[in-house]
Amino acid sequence: MTDDNGFLRDQISRYRESKRQIDEAQHRASSDHTTGLFNRHVGEGYLRLRLADGCLLTVLSLEVTAAADQTVAEFNDTFEMICRWSAHRFLFITTSDMRPGEIVAQVNRRLKASGITEVRFAVVRSEPGDRMEDILAKLEGQLSRSSKTGAQDSRL
Repeated sequence: MTDDNGFLRDQISRYRESKRQIDEAQHRASSDHTTGLFNRHVGEGYLRLRLADGCLLTVLSLEVTAAADQTVAEFNDTFEMICRWSAHRFLFITTSDMRPGEIVAQVNRRLKASGITEVRFAVVRSEPGDRMEDILAKLEGQLSRSSKTGAQDSRL
C-alpha cells in the first residue's frame, strides 16, 4: 500500500507541475512581457466578442514612447481591456458611457503627470453592427489625419 501511495503522490506532483508550466506558457502567450498587459491577439478576440454581443464600445488607440509602457499599464483599473497593439501602440476598450473627449482628457492628464508628452490619440465609439475591422479602420483614419496635420485630433 505504501508503494502505491508514493506512486500516486508522484503522479499528482507531476500533474501539478505540468499544469503550472502550461498555465505559465498560456499566460506568456497571451500577455506582453514588458507591461503584463494582454497582447494584440487577446485584444482582437475581446473586441470581436464584445461587438458580436452588441455592446457599444469606446476604443482608444494610444501611441506613446517606450518610456510610457509602465504608465500605460497603470490604466488597467480604468478600462475593461487594455492591450499592446504594436511596439508603441496600445488599445483601451471600455463600455463606459463617458464621452470620448473625457476619456482622452483623463488619459492625457495622467500621462502628462508622469512626464509623458509625446502622445497620439485616436478614439471611436462603436455603432450597432460595427465589426472589429470597422473600428480599426476608423482609428487608423484618425491617426493618419493627425499625422498629416502634425496635431492630435482634438475632436476625439
